[in-house]
Amino acid sequence: MSRSCTSAVSLNDQRMNNMPSVLEKLQAKAKQIEASKLRDQLRHALPNNPAAAKAARDSAIDQVAQGASAEWMAAAIQAVRDVAHKRETFTTDALWALIPQPREPRALGPAMQQARRYQLCEPTDMTRCSGRTACHARPLRVWRSLIWNGNKMIGVPE
Repeated sequence: MSRSCTSAVSLNDQRMNNMPSVLEKLQAKAKQIEASKLRDQLRHALPNNPAAAKAARDSAIDQVAQGASAEWMAAAIQAVRDVAHKRETFTTDALWALIPQPREPRALGPAMQQARRYQLCEPTDMTRCSGRTACHARPLRVWRSLIWNGNKMIGVPE
C-alpha cells in the first residue's frame, strides 16, 4: 500500500473508534428526551385530587410546626396579635422584625394558620413583595387584621 492509502485507512480507523462514543452520546440524549416525555405524561396523567392535596398540605404544615418550640410559637402568635392591633393589613415581614429566627423558618406558616384559627387575622387574595433581602422580593400574602378597628383597637379598654 502506498503511504496515502495507509493514512486514509488509519483515519478511517480513528473515525470508527470514535463512533461508539458518538453513538453512546446519542443514546444517552435519546434516554434523556424519553425520560422528559415520560415525566410530562405522568404529570398530566396524575389525577386532580383536591382532598389529597389538602391532606398533603396539612401534613406538611404539621411537620414544619414541630420544628419550632412552643415558646417560639407563642412569641409568633403574640407578634401577630401586636401587628394586627396596629395595622389593618400586613405581611409576615412585619412579624420577622419582632421575633427571632427559629430553627425552621417555615414555622411561621403554621403560626399564621393558628392566628387565623384564633380569629386574629385572615388571608386576602393580595400579595406584596417582601422587603427582606433573604426573600429576594418574592411575593408574600397580605393578611387582614380582624382585631383592628381604625384607630381604636378591639378588646382594649380606652
